[in-house]
Amino acid sequence: PTEVPIPLPQTGHAPDVAMVAMPLQVYVDGNGNSRFDKGEGVHGLQVIFRGANGSQLNSATTGTQGAGSALLPRNNRVTVYIPYLRWSGTVTATANGLLVRLPRVALPARIP
Repeated sequence: PTEVPIPLPQTGHAPDVAMVAMPLQVYVDGNGNSRFDKGEGVHGLQVIFRGANGSQLNSATTGTQGAGSALLPRNNRVTVYIPYLRWSGTVTATANGLLVRLPRVALPARIP
């Protein structure tokens, strides 16, 4: 039989399949079309992810287009908390990601 080597990631070990990099997008629906459009992303928001027992699993800060990512336990229910908005919700951590649509509101130009 022919052996085909399987390359390892640059870290030198196999990836942890129990974890998933969950993408997220936070935006203000400025034009009311219920979809993310360029320029609607909310930059600089801290997003905290908590497990069922309330312990913090990870956090992320949204970038210029309101996007971010967090490494979380795959297929587990996590609570997502955005402190600045005092908003929280529960989702299942998957590679499909999380889209947080905010109604048309006036946010400050810079989030503290």
